[in-house]
Amino acid sequence: MNGDFTRFPIARVADSLYPLQQQGRVHLDADWNELAASLTDSVRLSIDALLGGSAAVGTGFKGSGQADESLSFESGTYFVGGYRVVAPSAVQLGDQPFQPAADVEFPPKEGDGDNTLFYLDVWVRHVTARSRPELAEVALRGPDTTTRGILTWQVRAIRITEATANTVRSGWLDIEDRIRPRTRATMRAWLELAETLEPCLDDIAGGYTGPNNQLYRFEVAKAPPPLDAAELVPDARVVLWSRDNASFESRIRSRDGTSVELISDPTTPALVPGGIVQLVDDFAELGGLSNPPARITSADPDEDRVALDAPPMTLDVVAAGDTHARLRHWDGMLELTEEMQEVEHGLRIELKDAEKALVGDYWVVPARTNGALLWPDDRRWPMVWKNDWPDDFRPPHGVDHMFAPLALVVAGTALDCRWTVGPLRKP
Repeated sequence: MNGDFTRFPIARVADSLYPLQQQGRVHLDADWNELAASLTDSVRLSIDALLGGSAAVGTGFKGSGQADESLSFESGTYFVGGYRVVAPSAVQLGDQPFQPAADVEFPPKEGDGDNTLFYLDVWVRHVTARSRPELAEVALRGPDTTTRGILTWQVRAIRITEATANTVRSGWLDIEDRIRPRTRATMRAWLELAETLEPCLDDIAGGYTGPNNQLYRFEVAKAPPPLDAAELVPDARVVLWSRDNASFESRIRSRDGTSVELISDPTTPALVPGGIVQLVDDFAELGGLSNPPARITSADPDEDRVALDAPPMTLDVVAAGDTHARLRHWDGMLELTEEMQEVEHGLRIELKDAEKALVGDYWVVPARTNGALLWPDDRRWPMVWKNDWPDDFRPPHGVDHMFAPLALVVAGTALDCRWTVGPLRKP
């Protein structure tokens, strides 16, 4: 969630059903967001509990046709994690509403076996007016008054060793862990202590010393390529950080080599030589990809053009509007290490099991000018995680993916692996 929020995840009091506004009080975006999240979670978790987990309705998403590239999945409904996933028409691998990257092929090359499992990958994709221009309010001359969480799903595939539908369903938790490991890096944030000069007095909290309230974001990304190709480290990653939840972006009109032409946007401190930016577009968001960050080597505000130290290779040379390409602004870059790292204004972070961090994992840390750091706050944690953490380390805030099995192809035969549910109403 890269929006300009007061805080995120949503602050919730235990067992609270909804927030209630009081007359004459300040109205914050967090109150509205808490109401929306509470209603969404109430419906989603109730459905998931009633169904006992994911379940397709009737023939929804059932595999049909030949067990090859022409394999399709019937239209219908599949409840995954309580979310209602609907295919209005038959789904082909190469023609999906949210088309994944080209790595989804039949049969897939990666995996640990010879059989091919097709599954649903479901998550909530966050979009703003920069990626969905129709969100801008024309009557108010185009401000992005709100952002949106869009239920996004894809049919994907993986190689597995399981050979029957029953073994897939009974061992689904293990298969899910192979698709996207549950055990990942954790992070903690804290403030530097201010030392006292009196030997008999305890240290006191120095507090956050920044001039403004901030919502810091720390996100794992691919590392930029080294200048010397011999120093290239496969799967090298870094941690990008932003004071404003990485909500500032500049839309791209086109690129020519390392030079990028921007659509006129308000200038920000990031669009100066040395500033850190990252290419973001529909391909990256739908493919679960993360382009490595780049540094600006020169900027021409009169021509709305910046030059980068590396070309954004996934961006078309001429046009970028069709993919909603933009440069996301970052304030700094840290190593992916388990060593304590200082950020700024007394804020420090530390990672545990850093090698298990996945590209795209992120944490957000609200910091306040009264010196407070809202970390940790267990009331704010997603329900998918346990709440009895022994220390201040916390798992990533997102992105949360949910999975459900569809079909297993064994020796050219497609086996139905779905969980299904029929109508409760009797004839």
